[in-house]
Amino acid sequence: MGICLNQRDFVRDNLLSNNQGTRMLELGNQVLNPKFAVIADRELGITLPRTMGTDRYDQIPLAIGKDYYTNLGYTHTSFDLNGADGAIAVDLSKRYNTYDDKFDIVTDHGTVEHVRGVEAQYEVFKNIFFWMSIGGVAGHCVPMKNQEHRTIINKDWPPHGHFGYSSDFWNNLIDSCGY
Repeated sequence: MGICLNQRDFVRDNLLSNNQGTRMLELGNQVLNPKFAVIADRELGITLPRTMGTDRYDQIPLAIGKDYYTNLGYTHTSFDLNGADGAIAVDLSKRYNTYDDKFDIVTDHGTVEHVRGVEAQYEVFKNIFFWMSIGGVAGHCVPMKNQEHRTIINKDWPPHGHFGYSSDFWNNLIDSCGY
């Protein structure tokens, strides 16, 4: 799981700029792609701590999303089953009403596709719906189903996680939730 530059741009342009709230939930304990981390350092005018292991290619120590978003001024919470790097250990496949109406922004940089089982998928999206405050926004950077990923961004997504999502899925979710 990780945040690359194009995902940062998507979140910045579609979630952060359109929302007055500052309470942010990040699904998964996300890291910054090494290239993005260098850009983030320049953008923020600081060097983010490189605290989370190393990447699998160049063995570069990784910065975490929590540090990035906190330095942008967001009250950042992350949920991850691993509970590492300041994340709250939450099993996204189970309903947690403790967090209802707590977040203005929810980001998913590649987490929900790892929640196994159709019923568990139902629970994770139900959680997101209830965790968002009224007027809140959610953004998902996840693999699309079949060839749809290539059609949209002209890039294949390697087999990843348990689910791929289609435009029909997102349209049905949007309609059924009244977004």
